[in-house]
Amino acid sequence: MNEQIDLLANFIITEVDGEPSKNESAVECAIRIIRELTEERDEYHKRYHLACAKILSREAIIESLGDDMDKVLEELADVLEVAIARGEKLGYIYADEKYQQRLEALRPSGDESER
Repeated sequence: MNEQIDLLANFIITEVDGEPSKNESAVECAIRIIRELTEERDEYHKRYHLACAKILSREAIIESLGDDMDKVLEELADVLEVAIARGEKLGYIYADEKYQQRLEALRPSGDESER
């Protein structure tokens, strides 16, 4: 058994960067490393699945909108324009050309109406 623990200790020292980082036995160190890696893996998987779900839900929303996409973008631009105007009135947003350009970029092409 001691030979196996020595083998584990040597492996950790030579193969795992920054380890041993605590005053602990080779077995305790291995357990800690495995737990940390498992937590990192689980967090990565959680973030990956959330990102996939967001992408799929966005794609589903876009697909469901179909031909209504231009209408939705126009409505969003209108809402944004009102929000900017209210923000400017309250002193939260300063009117400048950059905001106007962003607002115009949201409008579907060919929409020449003034809002």
